[in-house]
Amino acid sequence: TDRQTDRQTDRQTEREADRRPGRQRGRQRQQRGDGLTGRRAAARADRPGAEPASERASEQRDSSGRGFGPLRAVAKGAMTGLRRLATAAAAAGRGARRVLSDAPRVPAREALELVATENIGRKAVARTALKAGTVINYFDAPVVSRPLMHTVQFDEQVHVAPTEGAEFISHWCEDTNTRIVVAEDRRSAEFVVTQDVHPGEDLSFNYNTTEWDMESPFVCACPSCQARAQGPRLVRGFKHLSLEERAEIAHETSPLMREMALKETKDHLSMLEEVQDREGELYYTAATSA
Repeated sequence: TDRQTDRQTDRQTEREADRRPGRQRGRQRQQRGDGLTGRRAAARADRPGAEPASERASEQRDSSGRGFGPLRAVAKGAMTGLRRLATAAAAAGRGARRVLSDAPRVPAREALELVATENIGRKAVARTALKAGTVINYFDAPVVSRPLMHTVQFDEQVHVAPTEGAEFISHWCEDTNTRIVVAEDRRSAEFVVTQDVHPGEDLSFNYNTTEWDMESPFVCACPSCQARAQGPRLVRGFKHLSLEERAEIAHETSPLMREMALKETKDHLSMLEEVQDREGELYYTAATSA
């Protein structure tokens, strides 16, 4: 019959479309769906007393609660928010680099000293008073392809460790006093003091600003985590932060973190769009065969 032929054609076209890139597949599915909807709706209209398939499908979708419209809207909202955060973070990064070109510089071997601790090994503390904006370490080598204990992630397979003791600067979730500014070309980075520091004060930055998915997660021992009612946080990388947590540190994130966060959200949105397309076809088939 014509209906069976349509369904066979639909399935064949679907298989062919699945071999194409996601975006092209989505456009073709939409075009094909519009044509099929017109033909099938016309066929159903010929049946006496037939209810329009689009209305039946809509009613079933509403009653089932399986519609993906709200999720898609949330995903789009999240991506818009991330784009704004990425733009703001990129602007902050450019501003930081302009400032760094004329920033005072104190070598890490003069700016800090290492102190032994009972729970986290050695940590870096200020040897002398440091003013906000002071660069205390520049590093661009040696480059390794996988993360090590003290490396910083420049790119997906580019990891470089700070030098001269700066590799022992601690992770703090809040109230940090340094940050790492990774160059946009992802070939070098600088450790920068973000607020005035007194001699003997712990030096800290947020590891999540430069690490996407840490190979060796750890339980944080920073002051804010020690006082946290829910207990200390598990530090795992930017990938594992909520949108709110990402927003709090977006102005200090590296170019790679911004890129990976946007890619992740685009992938989620693409997945929801494909599910929504398939869901519409399934409901339409159910409505026309009822």
